[in-house]
Amino acid sequence: MQPANYQAPDLAAAAQEATDDGELRRFLEAMRRWQSEEPAGQVEITPEAIRSTVDYVLSPHLDNVPDEELSATVFTLNEYLSALAETAEARLDIGRVVVAQSVTRARAVVDSVESASLRGARLAASTARDLILLLEQEGRRGDRAEMAS
Repeated sequence: MQPANYQAPDLAAAAQEATDDGELRRFLEAMRRWQSEEPAGQVEITPEAIRSTVDYVLSPHLDNVPDEELSATVFTLNEYLSALAETAEARLDIGRVVVAQSVTRARAVVDSVESASLRGARLAASTARDLILLLEQEGRRGDRAEMAS
């Protein structure tokens, strides 16, 4: 159980600061510990947090990290993908082919067998990036349609 004043670590800020292998290993270990802790309530997932994580995973920082050390990172990305897929289903026209395919792809990545690898982490990151872009583009299109009526 977390103390009342517990705040979840700012993973995006930590990721941007982790620039060498030692710091990266400490960052990944902190993510593993954070994953195993019981959160003191609902953790809000923001687009900025997802973008920062995606940018970090797609950067060269992870090039030399062994696959077995990426499980917490992949877990986090899969949680982001699940949340993004739910948001897309709730906010976008799921009858549109691009939306349906993007949601299906996100769910397939979450369920993929090779998720605990660098390749799996990067696949999840790029899928999350694509889904965020789709949500932004389609959301703007919906806003324009509402404004026109």
